[in-house]
Amino acid sequence: MKKFKAFLPLIIILGAVVLFLVMTKLRTAPHAVEQEEHIPTISVKSFSQKTHTIKLTATGTVRSETAVTLLPEVVGKIVFISKKMNRGGYFRKGDLLFRIDSREYALQVESASAAVEQQEVRYQTELAQAKIAKEEWESFQKDNPDAEAGELTLREPQLKMAQANLDAAKAQLNVAKLRLAKTEIHAPFKGRVVERRVGKGQFVAMGSQLATIISTEKIEIALPLPVEEVALVPLDKKPEALIYITGKKEPIKGIVVRSAAQLDARSRMLDLIVAISPSQKKNSGTTLIDGAFVSVHIMGKEMKNLFVIPRELFHGEELWIDDGGLLKILKPQIIAHEKEHLIISGKSLPATISIVSSMLEIAVDGAKLQVAK
Repeated sequence: MKKFKAFLPLIIILGAVVLFLVMTKLRTAPHAVEQEEHIPTISVKSFSQKTHTIKLTATGTVRSETAVTLLPEVVGKIVFISKKMNRGGYFRKGDLLFRIDSREYALQVESASAAVEQQEVRYQTELAQAKIAKEEWESFQKDNPDAEAGELTLREPQLKMAQANLDAAKAQLNVAKLRLAKTEIHAPFKGRVVERRVGKGQFVAMGSQLATIISTEKIEIALPLPVEEVALVPLDKKPEALIYITGKKEPIKGIVVRSAAQLDARSRMLDLIVAISPSQKKNSGTTLIDGAFVSVHIMGKEMKNLFVIPRELFHGEELWIDDGGLLKILKPQIIAHEKEHLIISGKSLPATISIVSSMLEIAVDGAKLQVAK
């Protein structure tokens, strides 16, 4: 009995092993279930290559072609400032903007005028003496035909000196008049005041900044664009541009006049410069504010073999193409970005392509597709 109890655990383990083997053999294998292949049903839109005129849209900054900081060219106290010289004020070409105390410069003109009169008298005196010397020499030469007159005898050096002194006096008078004229600072063009930096009664030196003004006669818009898109604009033909301002329905017409000379160091973009058309310059100054952002539409070049694809059909920069029932993920060459379309090159593509317009849960290149009927 004791021996049986000693082998009892081993008997239980062996029985459990035998039972497990019997149950494993008696277990029925599960039936294999065949999974049906899921082919998504899609909608497609077909597009064909065509000739297309590129329409570029860009946002740019309005700027005056001319911005000037007014600097005095004479020293003195400011005694007059135009009422138009307030921030945002309008002025016309030739308007008097500043006047510097001119009394000292007026006295310099009087002194220079007096000096001219003195030198004029000396010159006339010397001219008369030279005439007398010449007559005396001619009289002397009749009795002495072989004699030769020197310059001093005819008073030629003295006459030249008198002439030079007169010319110098006249030059000094012109300088004095010029300084007097510079005490008045007039508007060099029609424009507006950006900032005034001095007040009436203030003493200013040459080079002091009086004010900053901008011209409203010539307004430009700088449009930063990729170099590839700038190349799509026929600059030699001065194409038309439509300038749209926030809150205004009707655009202002402009002309693409040139591109910038160098790329922006940070963005690596190139500015395309648009100027206001001559027919609309009268209104441009009051409509377009310097520094404002505007949207500009430009007619570019006409090009062949292009696809014009709506933006909503793109997935980033990729298109999903139905290639005979198989999904083809295409990353096309984008020629230009229009407002509602992207223009892609038809090079190396068939004449007509079918683009998947439905959304796919998973887009895998080469996956099977089924076009909805």
